[in-house]
Amino acid sequence: LLRFLVKLIPFVLIWFMFTGLYIFMPNTKVKFKYAFIAGVFAGSIYQFFQYLYINGQLSVSRYNTVYGSFAAIPLLLLWLHISWGICLFGVELTYAGQNIQNFSFDKDTHNISRRYRDFVALLIMSLIAKRFADSGKLYTAQMISHEHRIPLRLTKQILYQLQEINLLREVLNDRKSEDTAFLPAIDINQLNVGLLLERLDTYGSEDFKIDIENRFHGQWQLLYDSRERYYKEANNILLKDL
Repeated sequence: LLRFLVKLIPFVLIWFMFTGLYIFMPNTKVKFKYAFIAGVFAGSIYQFFQYLYINGQLSVSRYNTVYGSFAAIPLLLLWLHISWGICLFGVELTYAGQNIQNFSFDKDTHNISRRYRDFVALLIMSLIAKRFADSGKLYTAQMISHEHRIPLRLTKQILYQLQEINLLREVLNDRKSEDTAFLPAIDINQLNVGLLLERLDTYGSEDFKIDIENRFHGQWQLLYDSRERYYKEANNILLKDL
């Protein structure tokens, strides 16, 4: 058992070396669990290829004294290439483990209907407004996604859009962890459903050469009037009251 533990020491050292690399090198917070799993995989693969490299170098040097030293150079370059490949494989593994929830419902998120996207925006906005009105506490993207079973990627997309239309503001929630949270950008007593829907509808460019003043005025006016009617109906409903 003691001999086995002694042989295990190089593996443990390399595991923790890779784990530390994956925790401290990225410019973001990395959880130890995911970094350690990736460190074990990458460290074990690294040790295996290191064994092959060392034995290959010894074999080449014994094969021919003169030309063996020249053969060591390509082997060294190959080893450096493989080492970086193993290191980057661990980085990918760490990222995938920590962000796997980002890829849930990925296909459906890309193909989400206009109606359902507006519903999610309405839901997220009402959750943030109600929580702010009740306790003054703030939601993070992860909290919204986890508590209400909304895909994290979709949650982040909607939160970004709500910031773009000046209904939400992102603030630092915890200085130690650098987590961000979201709060209403305007008075919650003025934050109504009609305002949200109008800003979502008018978000983006409308500066095109289609003749909406004369040739296509009827189509444009029909759409405009129908939207205005349902904005007015929704103006009486505050998001914090939903």
